[in-house]
Amino acid sequence: MFSEAGGHRVTSGTMITGMWLRAVPRAVLGLVFVSLLSACATTEGERGAAVLPPEQRSAESSAGVGTSAPSSSEGARLPGSPALSEIRRRGELLVGVPTDSADFLRRTDGRYRGFDVRMAGLLAEGVGLESRSDVAFRRLPASLRTGALSRGSVDVLLGGFDRKADGVTVVAPYVVTGPESRPVARLVGVAEGDARFRDRLRAVLAAALDDGRWAEAADETLRDRRPDARAPELSG
Repeated sequence: MFSEAGGHRVTSGTMITGMWLRAVPRAVLGLVFVSLLSACATTEGERGAAVLPPEQRSAESSAGVGTSAPSSSEGARLPGSPALSEIRRRGELLVGVPTDSADFLRRTDGRYRGFDVRMAGLLAEGVGLESRSDVAFRRLPASLRTGALSRGSVDVLLGGFDRKADGVTVVAPYVVTGPESRPVARLVGVAEGDARFRDRLRAVLAAALDDGRWAEAADETLRDRRPDARAPELSG
């Protein structure tokens, strides 16, 4: 049905719709409009939630890196090594050094330098870290050196310490000084109870002695200060 109104044809359906729109309060129309927008927003939010957040992707990626090492450090994969697991999680090797060995390690211009720095870098590389950026040094007086290992304050000790102290395992000597009749060995030490970590560090030192990296480090940082410094024997 339709009627003529002012020369225009108006259907009954159009008239009814117009009457309904005029009859419905504007407030009700506003609520209907807001509800439609909310429904659309909810749908978009659900789509977003289905995408893995960047933080979670990063965490999973980091976990993957922590379980594998670059091809140059295959030995860093040590299942059952608590020390290495913690080092990889942290991304840093904590090295305890004496406070009284300037010939081996000194701080100048805000940086640590010396033979012990080079040795720490070799150990870091051997467990899959960067030799320069992933090493932190903690200078410890004699009374705190061995305890720092058992407390977890450091991962490795370099230098002089009591090899018979509780909670300490000697990895190997990394340099020998003094006369042949009275040699003095500077040692690498780790906490007791992690034989895999100890054996890995010993293998890293042995490789550096064999391929010339130890001699290069000694020539560049130590021989002018301690001309009697010489390579240790790691046999046995």
